[in-house]
Amino acid sequence: METAPSPPRDTATFAGVAAGLDAMTNTDLTERFRGLELQRRAAEAEMASIVDHIDRRGAYRDDGHRSVAGWVRAHVNCSGGRVTQLRRIGRLIRTEPVVGEQLAAGRIGVDQAAELARVRANPRCGNKLSESLELLLGHANRLKYDEFRQVVKRWEMFADIDGAHHDRGTAVDSRKALINAGTDGVDLIATGGTALQAAEMQAILEQFADAEFEADRAELRDRLGPDAASSETARTAAQRSFDALLKLFHTANNSTANGTPAAATVNIIIDQYSFERQLAAHHLADQPVDLPQPDPAEEPCHTSRGVPLLPDDAVLAALGGWIRRTVIGADGVNIDLGHRSRCFTGTAAEAARLLATMCDLPGCTIPEHWSQIDHLTEWEDHGPTNQNNAAIACGHGNRHKHRQKQRTVRDKHGRIQIQRPDGTWITPVGVDPPTNTELATVELHQRLRHDGWTLWHKAA
Repeated sequence: METAPSPPRDTATFAGVAAGLDAMTNTDLTERFRGLELQRRAAEAEMASIVDHIDRRGAYRDDGHRSVAGWVRAHVNCSGGRVTQLRRIGRLIRTEPVVGEQLAAGRIGVDQAAELARVRANPRCGNKLSESLELLLGHANRLKYDEFRQVVKRWEMFADIDGAHHDRGTAVDSRKALINAGTDGVDLIATGGTALQAAEMQAILEQFADAEFEADRAELRDRLGPDAASSETARTAAQRSFDALLKLFHTANNSTANGTPAAATVNIIIDQYSFERQLAAHHLADQPVDLPQPDPAEEPCHTSRGVPLLPDDAVLAALGGWIRRTVIGADGVNIDLGHRSRCFTGTAAEAARLLATMCDLPGCTIPEHWSQIDHLTEWEDHGPTNQNNAAIACGHGNRHKHRQKQRTVRDKHGRIQIQRPDGTWITPVGVDPPTNTELATVELHQRLRHDGWTLWHKAA
């Protein structure tokens, strides 16, 4: 087969591009980047369709390849994972053309299309994707990628609940932990178990790591003064985690050791429909016939750190632990402190931190337990200290918002939207800015359902 000649290389071309970038303003660079991303999405849709056509025609045999995978690698010199992604997206586009249209139009990203394609390739529930595709595409457009991925995993779990339970059983049966000690140090391997056990272990380790961080901060203040940046600490976060694990082992070996962190608690968030449905499955309650089945994005069953759980895990935690309402708290303490208190403390802080698993600033992945609780309407502007007016922001994002006078609001879906002082909104490529209707004042239960539950499960 004859191949088209390669275009002549112009060594000055990219130098010219770079020079042009140097001359652009920050706004121009941002818009250029966003434009290139739209081109990439359109190209991805076409490339995936070409791969699917080559595969179905068997055209890869023209050059002696035994499969389309070899054909792709020969032409673009990519990884096996990239080949799998192109093939899956190509098949999804063929069976569900709307995905190709949304990707080519830039309404969803390549990663979102790949996640939908991964689910479509699941032999146990992929054929059910069409029923929820419109809903999931809407979430692919609006949600942060990590949030969207959790929604898809949640949909997948409930679409294949038997398979999810089977996978959990396999993980429990194959659980193991090994420590290999050698001249290069320690190699710790732990796999299997349940998601709830993983969340417990994560919460316990974080407690110890937080204690190590506070020790580093105290040393830093003594050495450089109270205004020293946390980045100047003697140890990195990874090093503190290792030292925290070692401290955990030492503490377990000597339960009376001083300085033991407070007992770790895992917060499990689940909507009432899923909770009551699971109780009914165990003949502990009636079926929730009077409750509407929620959207997968509004049907939480996860820890406050974002670890997805089976509803069974939540029910077991409730039967063996403590349970209280998300909104008012079991002790009846009013979490709405109005304008009397500037800082979120106690139950108000606990409730506000259930609003998100990470910083609400677009693109930020700082987890909520390392972030601050921010006021949507500034406290100085008479913004109340309650969940309706709360958001999660990392320290940098919080300070930047105040310095730049950015406007932060919650839309009707309960999602945080940020507006620059010039009136433009910070939104990903392909996502329309919020409308006035979407920015209408919403009550708390639209973000954190009033009929939702939070299980407070103390890690054993």
